Amino acid sequence: MNDLTIDINFIGQLSSRLEQFTSVRKNVWVARCPICGDSKKSKFKKRFYIYFDPSSSNYCTKCHNCSEGTYIFPHFLKIHHPDLYKEYMVEKLPNKSTLKKDRFTHVKQVSIPKKVVCKGFDYSFLKRFDELPENHPARIYVEYRKIPIDRVFYADHFCDVIDTLDLDIYKMSYTHAKEPRMIIPFYREDGLSTVFQARAFSKKEALRYITIKEDEGESKVYGLNTIDKEQPVWCVEGPIDSMMIPNCIAMSGISTRLPRGVSEFRFVYDNEPRNADIVKSMRKRLRSDHKVVIFPERVTFNDINDMIVKGEMSIDKILDILEQNLYSKDLGILKLREWSKL
Repeated sequence: MNDLTIDINFIGQLSSRLEQFTSVRKNVWVARCPICGDSKKSKFKKRFYIYFDPSSSNYCTKCHNCSEGTYIFPHFLKIHHPDLYKEYMVEKLPNKSTLKKDRFTHVKQVSIPKKVVCKGFDYSFLKRFDELPENHPARIYVEYRKIPIDRVFYADHFCDVIDTLDLDIYKMSYTHAKEPRMIIPFYREDGLSTVFQARAFSKKEALRYITIKEDEGESKVYGLNTIDKEQPVWCVEGPIDSMMIPNCIAMSGISTRLPRGVSEFRFVYDNEPRNADIVKSMRKRLRSDHKVVIFPERVTFNDINDMIVKGEMSIDKILDILEQNLYSKDLGILKLREWSKL
């Protein structure tokens, strides 16, 4: 077998190990992420991809939920399926019949591409929402949600965005993604945008949110260019919520690493007391001596944007609610137990 045939053979062997593993098309497979587990709400979401990257001539893995599973394929095997990795290396190395077991401990590690110097994304080819007709569904949606139109863009076909920005590593995964999406640029502290999120308008899309990075080392924190680190920084789950209140960033994934140098973080999770992932993360933050907002029962809205759109609350009113329901340490743990519906 040639090298690529060996890879395909071992990818096939993962079908019994990865939940809901399936072939999407030639050289692209998808499954539920073995690292983060994908969504706890839906057992049908699959965001862990194995695909061929023509730029490096390697098969690679990537989770579009947690981004923790980003490896070239042999490295993924080595970390998560060491038994298969040993068999894989036997097939790859010459004179495989004479190799001894202890030789596997000395196999040369597969190198991972080094971080590149990012140039930043140019969004000038995208449409602003105020350039769309007033009756356009996407414009109506953005205006209804009170999303600042100067912070987002519109794309008719998401695959065209990937093509225009020449993002080869993503082309295999999204070559048929012709749905319209809202493009939300993430800016670093130096003002360069090296990450963006593409949000689907339709709830029927398997991936409502797709996060694209120019380089894997770039941060998924939204709003770094807008905050004063010397003041308390609110930290919410999604970019849209972070646009609603001042001095606020979005984690864009519960596992996202937070920026350094901030005097105080104040975490605001979605108001979902039955969500196991959220409750677990809130507990972790409280045990790390962070301050966490635990919404009172009278607040029935799911997040900050809903409080503005559906609850018609002012920003000042929302900030009052957040500040009056900040908890930390042992008192926060006790309050979390009362709030959680698990």
